[in-house]
Amino acid sequence: MDVQSRNQNINFSAKYITTKNILVGNRPKNVSIIELTNSKADKQIVRYIKKNWKKSKFSNILYDKFDDNNKIYLITRQKSHFNNINPRKVLGFADVGLKKQNANLRFLQVIPKAINTGLGRVKKVGQSLIEGLVLYFKKAGIKTMDLFADHKVKPFYKKVFPEIKDKESTMDSYTNLILNIK
Repeated sequence: MDVQSRNQNINFSAKYITTKNILVGNRPKNVSIIELTNSKADKQIVRYIKKNWKKSKFSNILYDKFDDNNKIYLITRQKSHFNNINPRKVLGFADVGLKKQNANLRFLQVIPKAINTGLGRVKKVGQSLIEGLVLYFKKAGIKTMDLFADHKVKPFYKKVFPEIKDKESTMDSYTNLILNIK
């Protein structure tokens, strides 16, 4: 799709990955997981998140350079027209590095309103994003996913993926968990 931006047209398109469910109250609601592309419009989404998710732990260090080895995935309430993402519908993001047959989940962030205000209405955003990525990576031939989890998040990962294992952090990798995707 072409979008008018002052004097030039911009072609862009986020890549649809899968549909997952989150909970709004006690009712399941379909959401989409998408991969941002290296377009001006997708970089505007990243800038929007950096600017507007002030209470977010990771949004200020979110990379705005995408390539074959560095990906940004979003979970959004938007169900179609991924060539024109509405940043206000984004519920979370994951920053992932890809290397050979390994995915390195550098960080995952859920919309601050759902975390910092104790907004109990919206649940399973992070879980749905990770589950969707695991399925996508499995189809793509990725064998393992490394994750970092502090003492608050580690029990969450271990509950969602009982098969997840502790991993020694190194100078090259700060991750402390590994998930075999096979």
